[in-house]
Amino acid sequence: MSEIAVLTRVKKKKGEALRKFLRGLPRELFTDLSDRTHLARLVVIELRRGPHLLFTSRFDGPAEDYVGSLVRDPRALEIWRYCVEPKTVSEASLIAHLLKPENQVPASYVIALAKPHPTVKQINAALELQARLSEFALEAQRMSAVQFAQEFWELEAVREVLEL
Repeated sequence: MSEIAVLTRVKKKKGEALRKFLRGLPRELFTDLSDRTHLARLVVIELRRGPHLLFTSRFDGPAEDYVGSLVRDPRALEIWRYCVEPKTVSEASLIAHLLKPENQVPASYVIALAKPHPTVKQINAALELQARLSEFALEAQRMSAVQFAQEFWELEAVREVLEL
C-alpha cells in the first residue's frame, strides 16, 4: 500500500474560492481511482503563510501510476489552478509537482486497522459479502433448518469465500 501527502500554497485571496470549489465536487470524484483508493482527502488549511491545499491519499499500487490517473481528470487540474504551484497547470507539471519530494509531507497519521493490508477490491468484496449475508439472514428467518443449510451453501458469495 502506498500513500502520498502534498502541501501546496494557495494563491492569494483564492482560499475561500478553492474551498467552495472543493465542496461542490461530487463524492465520486476521481472514479478511475476508486478501485485502488483507500482514503483520499483534499482540504484547504490555514497556515502562517496563508492557505494551503493538503492532498492526502492512501492507495494500492505505485505513486507514479496513481498520480498519473489522478491528473487525467480535468477537475484535478482545476483544483491546482487555485494554487501557486505548479505555475502552469498541465498533466505533466502536476505529476511532477505531486511527486516532487520537497512538496510532500510525512503521511504518518494513517492507522491501518486490518492485517495483512487488504486491497480496496478485497475490502469492497467483503462489504458486498456482508450485505448479501445480511439480506440472507432476513430471508432465513422464514426457513427451516434444512432449507437454511441448503440455501446457505448455494449462495454464490459463500462459494466464493470457500474458493479462496
